[in-house]
Amino acid sequence: MAIVAGLGVLLAAASASAHVELLSPAPRHPLNEIKDAPCGVPGSVRGEEITVLSPGARIEVRFREYVEHPGHYRVAFDVDGDDDFRDPVCVENCDDRRQPPMAFAEDETGAVLADFVVDEEAEEQSVWVTLPEVECERCTLQLIQVMYDKR
Repeated sequence: MAIVAGLGVLLAAASASAHVELLSPAPRHPLNEIKDAPCGVPGSVRGEEITVLSPGARIEVRFREYVEHPGHYRVAFDVDGDDDFRDPVCVENCDDRRQPPMAFAEDETGAVLADFVVDEEAEEQSVWVTLPEVECERCTLQLIQVMYDKR
């Protein structure tokens, strides 16, 4: 019984880019600095980088930010490998991203494992998440940075 995950990193909400690298679990594309979405590579498809994890496992998601942006991080899980993740929805103070505090809707899909993870000043950060109790062959774990200073 295992979760087989093509781990990806989708950076920033909407069309903005970020300067962040997924360190662990291993990303599906082993790049030093990932800036383009989805999963660091435009048109990204599931490749050979596969990580096998146990259903219900508690794992540490580690990442490194190269250029500081105000915002927060989110980790989500897709069970079928379609990578049909929903972008965060801003519900308050959305017009001028340079004037926080912005407010975002809570996830109602059940796909988000960790949300509103504080973007610390430390270059390297981590967050612990618990994987769903499901067995799947094409799961995807997604890390995004929701930047408040970009549209």
